[in-house]
Amino acid sequence: MWIKLRWEANLIKDAHGKRPVDAISLMFGAINFAITARALEDWASKELQQRERRNGFNSAKYRKDIQAAVPMQPAFRDIANTAKHGAYREENWLGGTVELVHMPGLADTDREFALIYHAEDGHAHDSLTMFETAANDWLRYLRAQKLIVGL
Repeated sequence: MWIKLRWEANLIKDAHGKRPVDAISLMFGAINFAITARALEDWASKELQQRERRNGFNSAKYRKDIQAAVPMQPAFRDIANTAKHGAYREENWLGGTVELVHMPGLADTDREFALIYHAEDGHAHDSLTMFETAANDWLRYLRAQKLIVGL
């Protein structure tokens, strides 16, 4: 599942790099990344539940650990739930938003569009590196939990 997450991040990077920007692939790529990140969270939870069944699995602690390891995971959770249910869901990433913004000549580049997210603190961020960062955060977490080897 992590390899699929990395693949999704690469598709987003490719869509960002096309001239003109492939806005449709960028938007759907971001949604697909969120859905894959949510699926990875569910998979990791099930694996850890099986491992910890003798000691008892603390799902609240697991959620806190995931949020500490992958700070954007609450956003991915809400985006995936919104995509799945067709209605806006804001349960984990309170106040966060994502939008595709037309910005000709963005910061001395020839990019015309930027996928911007507004964090819970209200600050706007260009998401160009966020997906790769999140994929790397997941890899570190999965390795630390000994859920994957060899990657």
